Amino acid sequence: MKQYRSTGEEDCFSEIYDRHWARMFRIAMRTLRQRCLAEDAVQSTFERALRGIDGFSDRNEGASLGNWLARICKNVCLDELRKQRTRQDFDPSLAHMRSQNASTGNDGLMVREALEVLNDLQDHYRICYLLKVEGYSYEEIGAMTGYPFDDVKTFIRTARRNLEKKFAGKGSW
Repeated sequence: MKQYRSTGEEDCFSEIYDRHWARMFRIAMRTLRQRCLAEDAVQSTFERALRGIDGFSDRNEGASLGNWLARICKNVCLDELRKQRTRQDFDPSLAHMRSQNASTGNDGLMVREALEVLNDLQDHYRICYLLKVEGYSYEEIGAMTGYPFDDVKTFIRTARRNLEKKFAGKGSW
């Protein structure tokens, strides 16, 4: 990162892109649930990162480049979700486009039901829960999303409880 900042070398940014693209795509895909929107969000993430590269500091509260990019990606995705809601509020005929089930016909009923529950969650609950499922710690999720530690724990607990209510007696979450 320091090398890119000082020289502006395109190869350095290419390396950053290659290293972090997959993670940003997973975040975007889980948030937006549509491949084309997720791809656009990842592109926007790296465009914003390139424009704001001077604002990144390795010394800011131990922030890592990956967490900084994840936060940008989350914000890009939330912006897109807000745009979708605004369009739907403006034009009710678009409401059927709000949520497309990402599961295939081969997925089990329980997976489809879990996706429906997750799709119905508010964005901050869903994002925090999915990041936790992906293996991030509460601290990392807080750093990526900008939510305080206690809020992250509450959001994840609420999402988990919603899933537990749906699947009471069918297994544990």
